[in-house]
Amino acid sequence: MKNLFLTILLLLSTSLYTQERELKITVMNLKGKPMRSVKAEMIHSKISALTDKTGILVIKGFSEEDSVLISFPGSEFAGIYPVKGINELHFNNSKNEQIAYNPITQSWLTGKSKKILRRGEFDVESEIKNGATNLEDLLKRMPSLMVTGGTLSLRNPVQTKEFSNTAPLIVVDNVVIRGGLQEANRVVNINFIESIKVERDGTLWGKDAVNGAILIRLKKQL
Repeated sequence: MKNLFLTILLLLSTSLYTQERELKITVMNLKGKPMRSVKAEMIHSKISALTDKTGILVIKGFSEEDSVLISFPGSEFAGIYPVKGINELHFNNSKNEQIAYNPITQSWLTGKSKKILRRGEFDVESEIKNGATNLEDLLKRMPSLMVTGGTLSLRNPVQTKEFSNTAPLIVVDNVVIRGGLQEANRVVNINFIESIKVERDGTLWGKDAVNGAILIRLKKQL
């Protein structure tokens, strides 16, 4: 009975601690002025908040083992930071690195960089880690595309007498790849791909893109 009582007491104290757990985040810009609309989201609990006009947000009710993802408006990358033992973090968006300052311990914390996927984009690096070896492998894994026997098409493509080809146009760094998937698969090294985005409205690329365009952006070579 005594052991049961102690177990219940421990569970209640743990639950209370989780509910009381909070993290204060302050964000300033290059001029030292508060930044609003910076998003913080807890990875596991999915609790999120935005900084207000004072550049401050407070998140409550997460577990000690959670991590927080910080994303700045317009940035291509976010930073992930562990929150164990941390109650407050300061950020300055003038720093390109994912670095936070802990005012309690007066120390710096380096976050793990994570690419922010916009609508229609695709996590290339993750799919390569999961076994993709070429461009065709990557495109097969995109939900808006169908690849069958080396033939590429959008799901629910436009079909008319004038345009019998249902394949979307492949564009790499604003250069149209003639020869379709086979040629693109030959010339594109997927390890150099920064992003892939499918656009159903391919009018910018002319009549060959009546069924949309696959826009591939390569990493900048230093």
